[in-house]
Formats: sequence, C-alpha cells, structure tokens
Amino acid sequence: MIRTKVKLAYITNDSSRKATYKKRKKGLMKKMSELSTCCGIDACAIMYSPYESQTEFWPSLLRVEQVLSKFKMILEMEKRKNMMNQEGLVIIFLVHGCTTTDNDGNAQSDAKDRYGGDRAIGCE
Repeated sequence: MIRTKVKLAYITNDSSRKATYKKRKKGLMKKMSELSTCCGIDACAIMYSPYESQTEFWPSLLRVEQVLSKFKMILEMEKRKNMMNQEGLVIIFLVHGCTTTDNDGNAQSDAKDRYGGDRAIGCE
C-alpha cells in the first residue's frame, strides 16, 4: 500500500497543529523505542514543546543523562585518539620518514592522513 507524500507546510490552525504534534511525538517515541529494542542501541530524546511548560525526556531523565554522559566520553576518547606529544611525533618521523625525497611519494601523505594532517605531522 503506497502512502501519499505529506505536504510539509506550517499548519495555521492551532488545534490541528497541536493534534498533529501529539500524534507525531507519539510516533517518534514509538520508533525510538523500536530502534533501541531491535538494534540494541542506546537512544534518547529531549523535546522542548511550545504546548507544555516542562521539557520532555525519553525514556526517562536518568536514562537520558546516562546516554549523554556515555556520548561525551566517546567524544573525549575520539579527541584523545589523535593527540600526541613530542616523543610520539619523533617516532612518526623516524618510522614514516617524512621527507620530500620519498621513493614513492606516498609516505608523506599516508602519515598525514593517518596522524591528523599537516598540523600533527609537520611535513611540508
């Protein structure tokens, strides 16, 4: 069964807009629940509604805080993954031989790609 394309436009009727918001919010929560259950992922939602004074959290405020802290930890680990000190930089220079006289000309670009580009490698 083929559904017709939904026309995306601002709903001018206030009561109709509020009813549509509630239906879509319910559908979004159901899909988030299905995604979390079926795929085994951590998911959360934070919604600011013009119709309700309090912010809504899915599944709960405690679970949202847990998911966000886990997300922030992953971001910190990703940031640290490419960090290096002077000793690490010297090792990369020795191992990859970052000079302009490489035989194949690829060691320079490989090292740059692998270790964060010109800012991390310092190859000209």
